Parts: sequence; C-alpha cells; structure tokens
Amino acid sequence: MKRIYALLFVWVLCVSCDYSFDLNDPDVREFVFRLKNGTYECYLTSSSGERMGLQMPVFQMKDIPELLEYAADTTHIEDFPINSSSRVSASHLEDGTYILGECLLWIVEGIRLNKVYPSEQPVLIEKTPSGSHCLTGQEVLEVWELYNQWWVKNQQGDWPDIDPLEGSGYLWW
Repeated sequence: MKRIYALLFVWVLCVSCDYSFDLNDPDVREFVFRLKNGTYECYLTSSSGERMGLQMPVFQMKDIPELLEYAADTTHIEDFPINSSSRVSASHLEDGTYILGECLLWIVEGIRLNKVYPSEQPVLIEKTPSGSHCLTGQEVLEVWELYNQWWVKNQQGDWPDIDPLEGSGYLWW
C-alpha cells in the first residue's frame, strides 16, 4: 500500500493539471477554449514542484475532424504545449504568441506521424527560391485547406502515409 501512495505522490509531482481535464482522453473543444482564454494549465513539473512547461494531451485519430474544424481559427494565443527538447525559440510571432490554427494542425500532423511532437515547434514555414519565412494567418488558412482536403480524401485509407504538405512548399519547422 505504501508503494501505491509513493507512486501516486510522484505522479502528482510530475503532472499538475486541473482534474476536470483528462489528458489521456482530451475534449478538443475544451482544450481550444482553454488555450484561447489562457486557462490551459496542465504543466509538467520537476520533483521540486517547479513548472517545466505545458503537457500535450494525448489526441487520437478520432480527434482529427474536430481539430481540423477548430484549426481555421487564426487567433493568437499566449501559450501552447511545445517540444521541450527544441533548440529554437518558442514563438515565431513578433508579439510572442502562437497562431491557434497552426498549433492545432501541428497536433494533426503529430497524430499522422504517431508522434507527440512532429517537429521542433508548432511553426510552419514556406520554402521559396529566395529562402523561407514563417507563415501569416492567411497562409495558415491555405495549409488548413490542404489538411482538410487530405482528410476528406484519405480518412478511410492510408492517411498516415500521405503527407498533406507534399509539393506545397510548406513544411514544419
């Protein structure tokens, strides 16, 4: 019994989250709502209780249609669960925020690749002959359309093996 209590204590130290939000079976609508109003607070914490960053919920194939529905939103959000091993800065926007739709498409890409974090950051870039640049909200909507077309066309088939961005010039950072 002591071992169970010890494991429970360690788990509480490692994950701090509002218990009404289930990280293992997340509600997409609730996740988006919390991101938009700044109340998503599921943190990874150190053994000393120090916050180390937001934890990514475990989304699945069944969540893709709803994630795509919300990904048409170009609202700027303050915080998002990012790859803690990333070597690049957390946000690419001048105001220090993320584009919500871009972040949600990153989650869809993670589901497609069966990875929590499909790239270093939830940042799309466009490769051009003169270099590359991070996307604007309008360009994120163009990528959103590519993902929608990909899902409609492939959801009953080999959707994980088909790259929605192939040939588009867009790629994940």
